Amino acid sequence: MLKIIARELFYVFTAAILIFSLMELIAPNIVQAHISLNLILILWLASGMVLLVMNKNQI
Repeated sequence: MLKIIARELFYVFTAAILIFSLMELIAPNIVQAHISLNLILILWLASGMVLLVMNKNQI
């Protein structure tokens, strides 16, 4: 159950990074004015590491 939640969070953060990056390319500073992309990148990296550790423990 926890592995599924970690995987889904990773997918959500990946989609958010892609969408926000595309929005920043189209209209500069539209995302940075409201949301810190650094926070999203840190959460994405943390969720990826949790997912890797869970997969390593499963094998």
